[in-house]
Amino acid sequence: MEQLRVKAACVLLQDGCKVSDLPERLGYNSIQSFRRAFKRVMGVSPSEYRG
Repeated sequence: MEQLRVKAACVLLQDGCKVSDLPERLGYNSIQSFRRAFKRVMGVSPSEYRG
């Protein structure tokens, strides 16, 4: 489940969404929990992924 949400985050980041908008759109309670989950799955932070 977490991997699906992070993959959706990757698509949204590539489409130009702000990192700060993603937690609410993907069902995370806070930006911190989203960042931890993203880094756990992808190995980099959302900002690093975006480049």
